[in-house]
Amino acid sequence: MLPVKANGTPAFAQYRPAEDGNGWTPWGITLLEITDGRISTMTNHMDTKRLFPLWGLPMRLTADAARI
Repeated sequence: MLPVKANGTPAFAQYRPAEDGNGWTPWGITLLEITDGRISTMTNHMDTKRLFPLWGLPMRLTADAARI
C-alpha cells in the first residue's frame, strides 16, 4: 500500500502480486472518510488503469520496492 490523498482526505493505493510473480500490480485506491477520529466510510475505486496515472502512481512495483 502507498499513501495518497484524494480531495483532501486520506487514501491509499493497493497493489497485488503480479501474475508473472515478478513484483506487484495495481489493485485499487481506497479513500477514507474520518469522523470524530474514526474511519466512518471507505470508498474503493478499482479503475486502476485510469486512476493510478492521475495520482502519479507506478503501474508496477518491483519486489524490492514493495519491501520499503
